[in-house]
Amino acid sequence: MQRYFVIGLALVLVLVAVLWLTRGPSPPVEPEPTPAPTPTLDQRVDRIRELQQGPTGGDEEREILDLFRGVSGAELRALKRRLDEAMDHRHLVHLAWSDIDDEDVRAELVAWLGEASLRDLDARPLRMLSDIDDTVYCSMHDARFEQGTVYPGVLAFYRELALASGVDPEGGGYVTFITARPGDRPGAVEAVTAAKLREMGFAGATVLAGTLGGVVSHEAMAETKLENLRRYRQLYPEYRFVFVGDSGQGDAAFGRAMLEAFPDDVEAVFIHDVTDVEEGRLPVPEEERAAAAETGLYYFDSYPDAARIAAELGLIDEAAAARVDAAASAK
Repeated sequence: MQRYFVIGLALVLVLVAVLWLTRGPSPPVEPEPTPAPTPTLDQRVDRIRELQQGPTGGDEEREILDLFRGVSGAELRALKRRLDEAMDHRHLVHLAWSDIDDEDVRAELVAWLGEASLRDLDARPLRMLSDIDDTVYCSMHDARFEQGTVYPGVLAFYRELALASGVDPEGGGYVTFITARPGDRPGAVEAVTAAKLREMGFAGATVLAGTLGGVVSHEAMAETKLENLRRYRQLYPEYRFVFVGDSGQGDAAFGRAMLEAFPDDVEAVFIHDVTDVEEGRLPVPEEERAAAAETGLYYFDSYPDAARIAAELGLIDEAAAARVDAAASAK
């Protein structure tokens, strides 16, 4: 009995050995896939700008969305600023409403920016919004200065408002210019405008142009600017706003509309009161100025005057207002 057991065991061992020797090669062990490296901020900026150069199909639009969704908080805010500081027409508003055609992708992008931009934010900084003509420099409706003259103290006033909000003007763009000047597909209008603003000291600023239909009347100008602000605000929920415009075109109407539409986001509206007796453009009466001030809209005659009002509102301090006055006097 024991002999049969031994023989059976030997046969089993022989069979196992034969199977072992005749087995095929073991299937290769697939290595764990190496995760793709996380793009740096510079790489995200460069890739998004690259994708904006030509037509964007569905794959490109999804890639743009993923590049934004890969960051949040301070890094996302830095990405947005970097894209807008190029001073051409390929800013964030253009990307969301022109480069991206798929409404679902646009909605996802706007939703992500609206939520993720507010993460780890201690306080909402102030963003300067500004008109250009007869606001930054004398252009059309102000007989007090030679055309092309940069208004004394304007740059100092904008810088002091930024500094008071904790924004370093030397660290990049701190002003978004909302203009009625019609934009064009190649971006030539924005490029020429940005070059002129850069010469005046506004490096890294964003220029949001208008449309041809938006220049037919002051009301149309105001509505075009308001639509640009609606879009901009969706992409930059982290900002509070101060707008500076002039009384020559539709800026007072735009200022009233933005105060009514976004009362929690707009700190103040400053309107440069431009005059030209030959045009019949007289200073805004004191009663009208006082009534407007009750709503948050303030008329001013010079940038030291605007700085004085801003100090009274607590937007800057008295020392900052004095620096604006000194800068204007140095001109």
